[in-house]
Amino acid sequence: MKLKAALIMAAVLLLGQAAWSQEHPKYEIVFDYSYVHYNATDFRIAGIHFGQSFSLNGGGASFVYNLTPIIGLKGEFQGYESNTRFVTIPPGNDLIPAGATSGFSGTLFTYLGGVQVGKRWGKVRPYAHALFGGAHTGIYADAFRGLGITNSTAGRNSWALDGGVGLDIAINEKWAIRPFEVSYLRTAFSNNLTNNQNNFRALAGIAINLGAAAPIPPKASCSVSPAELFPWEGPVRATVEPSGFRPRRTLNFAWNATGGTVTGQGATAKIDNSSLSPGTYTVTSSVTDPRARKLPPATCSATFTVKAPRAPVLTCSADPTSVNPGQPVTITVQGSSPDQQRLKSRNFSASAGSIREGETKAGTEPGSFTSTATLDTTGAPPGTINVTLNVTDIHDLQGSCSVQVSVAAPPPPPAPPSETLLSQCDFNDARRRARVDNQCKATLDTVALRLQQEPDGKVVIVGYSEDDEQIEGQDLAAFRAYNAKQYLTTGEGKQNIDPSRIEVRESTTRGQGKTVKVYWIPAGGQFTQTDSTPVDESTMPKNTMGTPGRRRR
Repeated sequence: MKLKAALIMAAVLLLGQAAWSQEHPKYEIVFDYSYVHYNATDFRIAGIHFGQSFSLNGGGASFVYNLTPIIGLKGEFQGYESNTRFVTIPPGNDLIPAGATSGFSGTLFTYLGGVQVGKRWGKVRPYAHALFGGAHTGIYADAFRGLGITNSTAGRNSWALDGGVGLDIAINEKWAIRPFEVSYLRTAFSNNLTNNQNNFRALAGIAINLGAAAPIPPKASCSVSPAELFPWEGPVRATVEPSGFRPRRTLNFAWNATGGTVTGQGATAKIDNSSLSPGTYTVTSSVTDPRARKLPPATCSATFTVKAPRAPVLTCSADPTSVNPGQPVTITVQGSSPDQQRLKSRNFSASAGSIREGETKAGTEPGSFTSTATLDTTGAPPGTINVTLNVTDIHDLQGSCSVQVSVAAPPPPPAPPSETLLSQCDFNDARRRARVDNQCKATLDTVALRLQQEPDGKVVIVGYSEDDEQIEGQDLAAFRAYNAKQYLTTGEGKQNIDPSRIEVRESTTRGQGKTVKVYWIPAGGQFTQTDSTPVDESTMPKNTMGTPGRRRR
């Protein structure tokens, strides 16, 4: 029973390896020569020893139906016969008192069925089997009958168990040689001597393989390197590894791809990707055995991706971002290449003002840098200045960044200084109402002194009058202002003030008194009062300080 368990375990283990099997026939028929060393135990009759075993020669056939490449159902029939043996029993024994001589030959037939497991390695296939069935023999019955023993219990039929191993060597797909098969054969023929027999069996023969399963299609595995790349990288290298073909065969390789130019060299190929647009492409290989036309080609494919190039990435900043005209601005730029490609050029530009590139430092990775520039806003109009940096890498991909700087409007020029009241001179002479009297002259002398001390300044003299005060048809306001100027330019005080520094005006509003008001205008200043008009000095009479004549009301 231990042997039976071991054979069953071997069958299970081999069954578990079915996925590794190679081509196998559906049916196997074996014709063989067989030898059995038959162990009949101690053959004694009437105390006479006739030996324990003898040899049987014969042959037979077996049939196997393969369920899988590893395991099959087996049935067999074997027949054996030995040479004639003679047994002589002398007289004087209790079993046969008169003695006897008998000749007999041994025959044995087995008809067994069970499981066979095996694995093929190329042309070699080792196997094991476990069979159970029946056996038939006339050895014991013939021997006892020939001796005249009529009360023998010798049996002719018995169950049988056979377990063994063997080897097949293929000649071609149909024929194989079975050089040996050895096994343990157990029978249980009952008789006067023994009930069980332990036998050794060996055979050799020819196997015929029928209904071979369809060949396992060959396979191929494809790979590419690199699987991702830029258009300027490459070429892509493709490799195919075929399997399942017969060893030492020269195989044919065919290559194609959904993009690029493919150059195949046996199990390797190159794909020129320099003209491919970004995207995913497939390369396919087909492997065939020209000597095995029935085998389908082994095909496989692999994909590679042409990555889209990325332009340099830049960030710009300005310090400060708002300036007054003429104030400098520092521009700082940090740049990098997402694909780590070296840069070819940099170019700063500004919409106004002028810009000058400063120091540039390379980063730790290709294409990275930090750069500074100075924006000069001198002469730039108020508003926004756009500062731009354009960068080009070695593959002519461009990146840019911009920053805005606000230039403030210049402060408005200071308002020109306006007039200030310097002095006032009243005209109190009732008869000569436009005459500059001594008191008024003294006032005007201080005005002359100011004009002399500040030669860049000037004065405006505004004359005033009461209602309907006129001399020779002209308003007394004009006369009074004119006479005050005459005193400063040609009067007896000899101030000799430049007439161009004195402007004469008359008030447009009557009833504000009999006076003149002197306003000081500093350099660059202007007279802002609007209630007076300039006096046309060319129309004034020569003697404006004389007797005014008849007063008109």
